[in-house]
Amino acid sequence: MSGEEAYKLQDIKCDVLVIQFYEFATVLDESLIRDRKVVYVIHSVPTPEPPPTWDPFGGNDDIRWKFERLCDIADVLVCVSKAEKEKLSRIYPQYEDKIEVVYNGITYDVNCDINRNYLNGRHSVT
Repeated sequence: MSGEEAYKLQDIKCDVLVIQFYEFATVLDESLIRDRKVVYVIHSVPTPEPPPTWDPFGGNDDIRWKFERLCDIADVLVCVSKAEKEKLSRIYPQYEDKIEVVYNGITYDVNCDINRNYLNGRHSVT
Protein backbone atom coordinates (compact mmCIF):
# COMPACT_ATOMS: atom_id res chain seq x y z
CA MET A 1 0.00 0.00 0.00
CA SER A 2 1.40 3.34 -0.97
CA GLY A 3 1.27 6.44 1.17
CA GLU A 4 -1.10 7.96 -1.38
CA GLU A 5 -3.55 5.10 -0.76
CA ALA A 6 -3.21 5.13 3.04
CA TYR A 7 -5.49 8.18 3.37
CA LYS A 8 -8.44 5.95 2.48
CA LEU A 9 -7.96 4.05 5.73
CA GLN A 10 -8.96 7.14 7.73
CA ASP A 11 -12.49 6.87 6.33
CA ILE A 12 -13.05 3.37 7.72
CA LYS A 13 -15.38 3.43 10.69
CA CYS A 14 -14.25 0.95 13.33
CA ASP A 15 -13.29 0.74 16.98
CA VAL A 16 -10.48 -1.80 16.56
CA LEU A 17 -7.69 -2.02 14.00
CA VAL A 18 -6.40 -5.55 13.47
CA ILE A 19 -2.97 -5.62 11.86
CA GLN A 20 -1.43 -8.86 10.62
CA PHE A 21 1.73 -7.76 8.83
CA TYR A 22 4.62 -5.62 10.08
CA GLU A 23 4.87 -3.70 6.79
CA PHE A 24 1.79 -1.73 7.87
CA ALA A 25 3.90 -0.03 10.55
CA THR A 26 4.79 2.72 8.08
CA VAL A 27 1.18 3.72 7.34
CA LEU A 28 -0.13 3.76 10.91
CA ASP A 29 -0.04 7.27 12.27
CA GLU A 30 -2.07 9.16 14.86
CA SER A 31 -4.68 10.23 12.31
CA LEU A 32 -5.46 6.57 11.67
CA ILE A 33 -5.08 5.20 15.17
CA ARG A 34 -6.91 8.05 16.97
CA ASP A 35 -8.99 6.52 19.76
CA ARG A 36 -9.05 3.02 18.28
CA LYS A 37 -7.66 -0.09 19.89
CA VAL A 38 -4.87 -1.76 17.92
CA VAL A 39 -4.48 -5.54 17.81
CA TYR A 40 -1.35 -6.94 16.17
CA VAL A 41 -1.74 -10.60 15.17
CA ILE A 42 1.67 -12.25 15.04
CA HIS A 43 1.69 -15.40 12.96
CA SER A 44 5.44 -15.61 13.22
CA VAL A 45 8.01 -13.33 14.84
CA PRO A 46 9.91 -12.20 11.70
CA THR A 47 13.34 -13.55 12.54
CA PRO A 48 15.59 -15.90 10.58
CA GLU A 49 15.45 -19.51 11.76
CA PRO A 50 17.37 -20.33 13.75
CA PRO A 51 17.81 -16.77 15.03
CA PRO A 52 21.45 -15.71 15.24
CA THR A 53 22.70 -15.47 18.83
CA TRP A 54 24.19 -12.02 18.20
CA ASP A 55 20.93 -10.51 16.87
CA PRO A 56 17.53 -12.24 16.67
CA PHE A 57 16.71 -10.26 13.50
CA GLY A 58 20.00 -11.13 11.82
CA GLY A 59 20.84 -7.49 11.14
CA ASN A 60 17.51 -6.76 9.42
CA ASP A 61 17.06 -3.39 11.13
CA ASP A 62 14.17 -2.32 8.88
CA ILE A 63 12.13 -5.38 9.86
CA ARG A 64 13.08 -4.95 13.51
CA TRP A 65 11.97 -1.29 13.50
CA LYS A 66 8.61 -2.06 11.89
CA PHE A 67 7.96 -5.05 14.15
CA GLU A 68 8.87 -3.13 17.30
CA ARG A 69 6.78 -0.14 16.24
CA LEU A 70 3.69 -2.31 15.89
CA CYS A 71 4.40 -4.06 19.18
CA ASP A 72 4.76 -0.67 20.89
CA ILE A 73 1.54 0.86 19.58
CA ALA A 74 -0.59 -2.29 19.86
CA ASP A 75 -2.93 -2.65 22.80
CA VAL A 76 -2.85 -6.44 22.40
CA LEU A 77 -0.34 -8.76 20.73
CA VAL A 78 -2.02 -11.95 19.55
CA CYS A 79 0.28 -14.89 18.90
CA VAL A 80 -1.19 -17.83 17.00
CA SER A 81 0.71 -20.43 18.99
CA LYS A 82 2.31 -20.94 22.37
CA ALA A 83 5.67 -21.36 20.63
CA GLU A 84 5.41 -17.88 19.05
CA LYS A 85 4.37 -16.39 22.40
CA GLU A 86 7.42 -17.95 24.05
CA LYS A 87 9.68 -16.70 21.25
CA LEU A 88 8.25 -13.18 21.45
CA SER A 89 8.52 -13.16 25.27
CA ARG A 90 12.11 -14.36 25.11
CA ILE A 91 13.14 -11.58 22.71
CA TYR A 92 10.87 -8.88 24.19
CA PRO A 93 10.02 -9.60 27.84
CA GLN A 94 8.63 -6.07 28.18
CA TYR A 95 5.60 -7.07 26.06
CA GLU A 96 4.64 -10.06 28.22
CA ASP A 97 1.55 -8.32 29.68
CA LYS A 98 0.23 -7.51 26.19
CA ILE A 99 0.52 -11.02 24.74
CA GLU A 100 -2.45 -13.36 24.26
CA VAL A 101 -2.51 -16.70 22.45
CA VAL A 102 -5.35 -17.43 20.04
CA TYR A 103 -4.62 -20.70 18.31
CA ASN A 104 -4.70 -20.63 14.53
CA GLY A 105 -5.40 -24.19 13.62
CA ILE A 106 -7.90 -26.89 12.89
CA THR A 107 -8.40 -30.43 14.01
CA TYR A 108 -8.07 -32.43 10.82
CA ASP A 109 -9.83 -35.72 10.22
CA VAL A 110 -9.15 -37.35 6.83
CA ASN A 111 -12.50 -39.17 7.03
CA CYS A 112 -14.53 -35.97 7.35
CA ASP A 113 -15.80 -33.61 4.63
CA ILE A 114 -15.85 -30.69 7.06
CA ASN A 115 -13.20 -30.14 9.70
CA ARG A 116 -13.84 -27.94 12.72
CA ASN A 117 -11.57 -25.54 14.47
CA TYR A 118 -11.30 -27.23 17.83
CA LEU A 119 -11.71 -24.03 19.85
CA ASN A 120 -14.58 -22.13 18.26
CA GLY A 121 -16.39 -24.40 15.82
CA ARG A 122 -15.48 -22.60 12.59
CA HIS A 123 -15.73 -24.83 9.54
CA SER A 124 -13.19 -25.59 6.89
CA VAL A 125 -14.32 -27.53 3.83
CA THR A 126 -11.75 -30.08 2.66
